[in-house]
Amino acid sequence: MGIAVGMKELTQDIASSRENRTKRLGEIREGAKRVSGEAQDLIKGFQTSRKEAGAQQRESLAKDKASRESEVRQMRADICRGQKELRTELKEASAAWQELTPTRAKKKKQKKEV
Repeated sequence: MGIAVGMKELTQDIASSRENRTKRLGEIREGAKRVSGEAQDLIKGFQTSRKEAGAQQRESLAKDKASRESEVRQMRADICRGQKELRTELKEASAAWQELTPTRAKKKKQKKEV
């Protein structure tokens, strides 16, 4: 009878062990589902955050581009204005120089004519 009692206890231990494993696996699956749901929520949050950051970045880049284009237009206009002023000043300086040296100009003309 000792063997029968031992076998009965062993069978009960195996059944009890199986129930515990089944219960624990169920808990693990539920935990995994919960973690999986949390992970999906986290991923969705990251995607939303990334989309918002992308939109802000595009807006910022567009504003920066418009600002740079405006600054370049202004710089080009300033350069053109400066060039016109320089041309005017050079013409005035050349005319003034020509007035100061009329004899040289006359001498050069006379040499060419001879």
